[in-house]
Amino acid sequence: MDDLPPVEISDLIHDAVNAPLSNIADLSEFDAGNIWVHVCHFVAQSIAENKGVTLSGVGVFNLSPAGQPVFILSERFAQRHNVCAVSQPLTGTNAVVTLNYSKISGSLDVDRSAVERCVGELVLALEKNIKARRQVWMQFPGIGQFIVTAQRKVKFQFAKEFVRDPLTALRPTSRMDLVSRAGTVGVFASRLGSRQTASRLSSRLGERTPLPSVELGLGSTVPEDGRSRQLAREIGGGGGGD
Repeated sequence: MDDLPPVEISDLIHDAVNAPLSNIADLSEFDAGNIWVHVCHFVAQSIAENKGVTLSGVGVFNLSPAGQPVFILSERFAQRHNVCAVSQPLTGTNAVVTLNYSKISGSLDVDRSAVERCVGELVLALEKNIKARRQVWMQFPGIGQFIVTAQRKVKFQFAKEFVRDPLTALRPTSRMDLVSRAGTVGVFASRLGSRQTASRLSSRLGERTPLPSVELGLGSTVPEDGRSRQLAREIGGGGGGD
């Protein structure tokens, strides 16, 4: 599986929407991407307010005693999928809240159930690809990315800008550009550091449907195409979080 390109958020969105018996078959990939961006906004806002956030059985975003954002992988998730965190904080320092689906849906003018179903299907798509031993780079716009290597090692790589100020995830450069431009495939594409994502989306959608574009803000910390093995070696070497 090492020679296959990493599975990115655009792939997970596609899988979630188009899976047999999907609970979000009524949503477009644009809709699902839109929801995911606003889920990330909720996480960023909570961290900025010194609150931790749990993500549907995958893990918990929180703050370290030094005030740095951390991601604590769920022990049950790790056992179920036979993965291990490269560097696992023992605990966070703040109270933890769950995703507020009602609040997120209110910012989108969609049903609460659509948000909850979308998050659930994205987690299922993530789990399916981990089970298939695929490398995963699951982008959280404005926050960072959840990385699973082919060696079953997990790390959350935070955006440098987010570490300095979580509110950067809510600024216009980190939010969706909803201006439709002919021939534009924008969801989590080249701005996220992957030219492969843009080309896959272009071929998948025939460049007919403009999608929301976001600025992740990882800069040079995002692995470029062809660096998957190097990333695996870096993560395999251990070390603390960003």
